Amino acid sequence: MERLNEDHVAFLQKQIEAVQVELAAMADDSDLKELLRIIHFPGYTTPAEFLFHRAVLDSMLSQVQGLAALKRGLLEGGRAIVDASQ
Repeated sequence: MERLNEDHVAFLQKQIEAVQVELAAMADDSDLKELLRIIHFPGYTTPAEFLFHRAVLDSMLSQVQGLAALKRGLLEGGRAIVDASQ
């Protein structure tokens, strides 16, 4: 079986590090904490605005859950490759 060359390893390393940076930025929940404060103001949202917010939040939650599943699968696949080659 052909092995990855050093350029491929370097590319994958940079991609993994870029994902780490973006995930760390996503983990900063200060903006969501502010939104939690904001939504409690009287008259914050109309029924239409509620539906919009709900749709956006449903989509965000679905995407975060999907990303978590991809992350788990990527790691499990990587582990399986290494285990199979040993």
